[in-house]
Amino acid sequence: MIWTFFACSGAPQSDALVSAGPLESFSPGMWEQRALTIQSGLQEALALAETGEEEQAQELIKAVYTGSFEPELEPVIRSHLGRHVALELEFEFSKMLKAIRYRRERGVQLEALLEQVGQAAAILESKAASLRQD
Repeated sequence: MIWTFFACSGAPQSDALVSAGPLESFSPGMWEQRALTIQSGLQEALALAETGEEEQAQELIKAVYTGSFEPELEPVIRSHLGRHVALELEFEFSKMLKAIRYRRERGVQLEALLEQVGQAAAILESKAASLRQD
């Protein structure tokens, strides 16, 4: 069910990428900065969960996903790294929600998600990826 939340969230199609606004052109550090924003939110969510605030932690993870990952990183990951990589990251977000809910392997899951987000951002940086459709 969690997977369905992310898989059906309506990721933009490639035609929508052309009008993406401020993310059209590449600037050094842009993807790493976005990854750091996502990573910071996820770390904060884990800290909330560890203090017993699981519901708030889950809401924060959803907010990070819908407010940062989905609009900023997911479209460019789909465009430059492929749909499979984007789907893997979506699945990792759903696994993070599940880890929070069931209080199992939270730290391990967080590290896995942070690693994958960081790797994707580093590859986008190395490709000087942009949303511009030339």
